Amino acid sequence: MSKYTEFAQDVLAQNDTGEWTIPAGHVYPHQWLWDSAFTAIGLAVYDPHRAAQELISLKRGQWSNGMLPHMIFSPQPGRPDDSWLWRSRRVTNLAPRNVWTSGITQPPVLADAVQRVAKALEQNERKSFLEIMVPVLLDYHQWLYRERDATQCGLVTLYHPWETGLDNTPSWQFTNSYIHTPRWLRVAHKLNLHKLLDRNRPDTESSNESERASSYNSLKLVHAARSLKKHGYNWSRVAQDPHFAIQSLSFNAILIRNNQILLELCKELNAAVPPVLAQAIDRATTALEGLWSEDFGEYFHRDVTTGNLVPISTISTLIALYSGVIPEKRVAKLVSKLHDPHQFQANYIIPTVPVGSPAFDPINYWQGPVWMNTNWLIFDGLRRLGLEREALLIRDASIHLFEESGSFEYFSPLDGSGRGIQDFSWTAALYLAFIADA
Repeated sequence: MSKYTEFAQDVLAQNDTGEWTIPAGHVYPHQWLWDSAFTAIGLAVYDPHRAAQELISLKRGQWSNGMLPHMIFSPQPGRPDDSWLWRSRRVTNLAPRNVWTSGITQPPVLADAVQRVAKALEQNERKSFLEIMVPVLLDYHQWLYRERDATQCGLVTLYHPWETGLDNTPSWQFTNSYIHTPRWLRVAHKLNLHKLLDRNRPDTESSNESERASSYNSLKLVHAARSLKKHGYNWSRVAQDPHFAIQSLSFNAILIRNNQILLELCKELNAAVPPVLAQAIDRATTALEGLWSEDFGEYFHRDVTTGNLVPISTISTLIALYSGVIPEKRVAKLVSKLHDPHQFQANYIIPTVPVGSPAFDPINYWQGPVWMNTNWLIFDGLRRLGLEREALLIRDASIHLFEESGSFEYFSPLDGSGRGIQDFSWTAALYLAFIADA
């Protein structure tokens, strides 16, 4: 075992609560949906039983309608309980009674994690694991299409930037202008009072303020989340007057791939796929093409409020490759962006915003830094498309970045320096997954 592999495993061990893994220290003390999925992918490399437990633990947060929340809360001594924002158990009888959760979801990479963990288990354990997780996945995917694709167009709609996983990406900075700003926040912003919060934010205690989303924008998102709570997480009501309504390219690309994996898991388990879900999966397979812009030669998110594409280039256009359904003529155009120094070619790859974009910021959260999970998604998509050279380029660059800079939340694409929070779980886990592939 190399010192880097040992270090990665130590990061996961220190963030292990026993049943699930927190992303990092006191800044992220709860369980996040896609964090646990990525963490399990890495755990499966050396401890598949613990990886299975990581995913099974998500079941306790599932709502009765099938929704998997993006957060399951774990109150920490000496810290306020973040569940105050959502109050899931008090707002709706759909939420579980024994835990507090958020009222929104997160990118659905869970089926992929389930399949990878299952393959690492012994045959008898594999079947038992799938018997637990496949019903969870079926209920979740049905919820996504039932509650978030009311028009049956094949693309689900997200109602909060936190659901995208790419919290402050420039696309959302554009659409966030639609989010109603309450009077108290406008006054606080004018008087710069919101900056007082910067002194008491856990994330800026552990990293530089320039690396995080601003307090002002964060408070706007808190306000948007409170609006969802007021609607009782009734999405038909939310859709009538949303603060944020986006057909996220990256979310839907991830969902399309995980739909196909879910069908494979159901076949292996001889589990029936509900006809309504099978029909939704069929529609989704071709729906991503509706997000293609011929003028720009790439995919974009769609703003449901206006019906228009949001013509701001981000890493989501490359995450589309993960879906596995991109026509060959589009693939070449997307891959060319990896080799373009004005697009996604950088000293360290892959930046989350093109380096030539006016919105590019090399150290601020989702506005430019390299993230290990987006690298992994694109690597996996390229590998399945048979583009081995580009896939291995990303794999080797990711391995080098971890070994040079450590297990940070994200990294500067210019100098490779670690940014955000240290000892981040999915960074360590996906390093192990990349190493296992090498």
